[in-house]
Amino acid sequence: MTVPMKRTKEVVIDEDLNIPYRDSGTWRSYQLMTHGYTVQELIDTADIVELNRDGDMIDWYPMGEGHGEVEEAGIELINTEWKETQHV
Repeated sequence: MTVPMKRTKEVVIDEDLNIPYRDSGTWRSYQLMTHGYTVQELIDTADIVELNRDGDMIDWYPMGEGHGEVEEAGIELINTEWKETQHV
């Protein structure tokens, strides 16, 4: 007997992490961008975009290359969004 697999919804996240940062006079904020069908896929495809006060991009890199606070906030946001989207 074949049991049909339940397909999960794709989750797309494009949200600010609410971590303002200032070094050498440059203010920046961190935006998380990712998409996927599982929490692991969301983590694996997550990128961080650093934006200046005007919304211009300063830098873009994989979430795992960000400093600890950014990566922790990103994982927390992914878990929260996943639970809300999947109604777990």
